[in-house]
Amino acid sequence: MTFADTTKLRVLYHVVQDFGGRSKFIVFYGPSSPHTYDAIEFLAGAYKQYIDTMPSSEAGSEGSQSFTKSSELMFTGRIFIYYEDSLMLAQLGQACGSIWTKRYWR
Repeated sequence: MTFADTTKLRVLYHVVQDFGGRSKFIVFYGPSSPHTYDAIEFLAGAYKQYIDTMPSSEAGSEGSQSFTKSSELMFTGRIFIYYEDSLMLAQLGQACGSIWTKRYWR
């Protein structure tokens, strides 16, 4: 992601798919940056685009005729964000509130 001051931040992500549980959630990792809080704010509203751009896959048990497609997995609402920097307690509270608001009040 690129910020207004042209600083770039590469955020890694992984959509964890649990085919047995027919569910999925997303994990983000952000390296140290002066824009850590801004990145968390952005990810709170943009997580869905990362989930939706995952390539399709499917899984099934050995000998089974039925397969579960990744598009059939339900998003659990879990978003894990790992970052290298420290946030002030007030920023952390705001970030958590922002994630909650953007996920459930659209």
